[in-house]
Order: sequence, then structure tokens, then C-alpha cells
Amino acid sequence: MKMHGILQDCIRTQKVASLYFDKENPFSHLTGRILQIRQNEVLIAHISMHGCYDGYILKRIDDLYRVDVDGKYEQKIGRLYSIKGQSHPPISIDASDRSLLQTLLNFAKQARLIVTFEFADECLSGFVESMRHETVDLIAEPRNGVPLLRLFPACQPLRKRFFSLSSEYTVDKRILTQKLFI
Repeated sequence: MKMHGILQDCIRTQKVASLYFDKENPFSHLTGRILQIRQNEVLIAHISMHGCYDGYILKRIDDLYRVDVDGKYEQKIGRLYSIKGQSHPPISIDASDRSLLQTLLNFAKQARLIVTFEFADECLSGFVESMRHETVDLIAEPRNGVPLLRLFPACQPLRKRFFSLSSEYTVDKRILTQKLFI
């Protein structure tokens, strides 16, 4: 319950925070503004270490073990973000929305953002083509110029419930659009 209170305070103050989810790698963290929390999910407007827009990330609160706010690093990232005139595209989240994942998938589909689902043994990236009940259809990276259609159950357990939206995409994927990690 203590983490929920800290996250609620971050939402209220809109301060930049660093969130730590991986106890095996204590130097690994995500930095950004907390936008929403729902039951066991936290939505982060991720900011890169250079103070730039770096998408949205949805993570499980159960995996969160540390939150830093008001440290020198968080203040520096917040200043860079402001100085560079960065912003995250607004996502309309209704208080009645039970699933942030569904809201983010709808946002990604409408905005034609690339999504990445990180599972225990693989990552899937692509554009959201359609969503039906517990299935999401992704049009994955093109091979030989032909986009692949990947279907998978949306309820399949994600490794640490990783979901993110980003404006960058690696060149080797040959897709020049924005990216949404889920």
C-alpha cells in the first residue's frame, strides 16, 4: 500500500521519478512522470536519459521496489525535458477504464504507433491491426516487403507486464514511425 501512496503523490505533483523494478539489476530503472495507477498497473510517461520523450510504459506495481523523487538525477531529467520543449501526446484515460492496456492498445491503433509486447521468451512488435476479446492482431515488421500478421492472446502473461510507447524505432526494423511498447 505504501507504493500506491508514493505513486499517487507523484501523479499529484507531476514530479519526475525514477522507478526500480528489477531487484537483480539495481541500476536498471525507468524515469518519467507517473500518469495513472490502476490496481496493479502503473502508467509512466517515460523520459530518456537525454531528457527526451521516450514513449509510455505500463508496468506491474507488484514488481516495483523503489521510487526516487526529488533526487539530482530526476531534477536534471525534468529540467532537460522542459528546456528541450518535450511533451508526450495526451492519452485520454477515463476513470471508468478498468484496463490501461486496452486503453493504450486503442490509442496505439488510432495513432498508428508500433507496439511491443515483451513476453518471458520473446518480444513481438508491430502495428495493432485489431483486437477481439482476448486476442490482439499485430502487423509485424515487413519481411521481403510483406508485412506479417501475428495473432496472440492479449491475456498471455507478459514478462513483468511490460508495455511502452515510444517515438523511436531501431533502424534495422526499417519502420520509420513512432513506437509503442506494450
